[in-house]
Amino acid sequence: MYALVKWCAGVDEGKFCIVHIKCIRNFDLESFVNGVITYEDEFAVEWGVGKRPKGGFPVYMATVQSVGDMNTLERKLDKRSKKDSEDDTIVGKRIRVAKRLWEDEDDDPLLPWPQSVEPKLPFTIKGQKS
Repeated sequence: MYALVKWCAGVDEGKFCIVHIKCIRNFDLESFVNGVITYEDEFAVEWGVGKRPKGGFPVYMATVQSVGDMNTLERKLDKRSKKDSEDDTIVGKRIRVAKRLWEDEDDDPLLPWPQSVEPKLPFTIKGQKS
């Protein structure tokens, strides 16, 4: 069983993610289904990928939006993403800023080598003097 969660703080605040309900601390599925737990209740959620370290994964606060199997939750997430993109809001992805917008114009990475310094190659090319 999986849950669709909405992150409450940090860099990913307001973004959605699907996690296994075992990763949500003190979460009771029966209470959620019966309406005792609401969408506004925050839970500590372990978040990480790969093999679990000894101390566990980092924990972040999130609200549980829905529970179900992975396919159902992925469809809900896709619908939510489409709806939000129609509203010109990007959900689930960080906004990329074009490199040229934040780089100084003087910092041109493609400047030619200075005439006094020639790059040294770790090999020689046939017919070329080193």
